[in-house]
Amino acid sequence: MLSLNTYLQTTTSTLKALTSQSETIELAARALADAPGVLSVFGAGKNAFPVMKFAASLRSVGIPAVYIHHNDAMHGDLGLVGDRSVVLVVSKSGQSDDLNEILPIIIERNCTLIALTNQPDSKLGRTAQITIPLCVEQEGDPWNALPMISTEVVLTLLNYLSLRVIELRNVPKEHFARNHPGGKLGLLLRGTVETLDGWQKRRPFVTPETSMLDAMLAISHAKVGICCVVDEKDNLVGVLTDGDIRRALSEGRDVLHDTVNHFMNPSPKTICSQDSVEQALHVLDA
Repeated sequence: MLSLNTYLQTTTSTLKALTSQSETIELAARALADAPGVLSVFGAGKNAFPVMKFAASLRSVGIPAVYIHHNDAMHGDLGLVGDRSVVLVVSKSGQSDDLNEILPIIIERNCTLIALTNQPDSKLGRTAQITIPLCVEQEGDPWNALPMISTEVVLTLLNYLSLRVIELRNVPKEHFARNHPGGKLGLLLRGTVETLDGWQKRRPFVTPETSMLDAMLAISHAKVGICCVVDEKDNLVGVLTDGDIRRALSEGRDVLHDTVNHFMNPSPKTICSQDSVEQALHVLDA
């Protein structure tokens, strides 16, 4: 029976073998970072998936990269491959006829070809200007045939290359944020405090003279665990939280028959409405 420990050890030792190729990997990273125009990437078989992810990672920070299926390339999509551009091709065997058909065209266009292959002496490995051996001896399956560890190696290597390219190009964090407007990630990176309109709609505001019972009802109605204590001009003078109430109760204080000003925090942490949601979270964690 294949044990998890054996599989992980085989994967780890294979990944560590890549360190012997560090100079070649750095050469590939610099070629990718210096690439003019759109980066074109190809992947044979199951390696198409990590290649797609590689292109998507670069696009997410504003670096134009596109995955091209080799069949589509032979029927018009080679138009995406510009003269003197950089092309990355991943093939474990390096002998995929479908992929090798496009190699002469890539070379004809004076492109820099980077190859990731387990067979550096293959046609792909010999054709490329930069060839990175994958150093995979075992796939981890009983037949040493299924693309398992090799795809782990390719994914790890491409992840590193994408990070190195981002570093070499000095891509600022703002580029990543600019390309992620949607979802929780978009809110975290691009949203500001004033965009959190749910807080304003619920209006959990009380005055220092508000009874603690009414303040607790306001907190419960707002469903945010806190209410702002404001003066007659809506200027913030403190906050009251569920935690403040629990601590007062544990101390035996008469919470229900007193007013907010005796239990509120008069010096809360604050942030500007124009500050980012990410900054607000940092303040909360500090």
